[in-house]
Amino acid sequence: WSSDVCSSDLFQFINAHLIVEEYTVKAGDTFWNIAQRYANLDERHMYILEYHDEIYANNPELVRRNGQVYPGDVISIRYYKE
Repeated sequence: WSSDVCSSDLFQFINAHLIVEEYTVKAGDTFWNIAQRYANLDERHMYILEYHDEIYANNPELVRRNGQVYPGDVISIRYYKE
């Protein structure tokens, strides 16, 4: 644990629920803007690079394609929300 985590932050995270969604990529989407959108929703307040790596871990095909997404791709997204 880092010293900058206060007890209220921990309490919020404990009360958060894991949300698992499938996101369908739309024209104009990039991997980075999808990651940013969901990182902002996540109660863990992760940095974009941490969230980027988590999406990669849940979607190995993105690793093989170097993060390239195409309209119609379905990406598994996990985040925590109160």
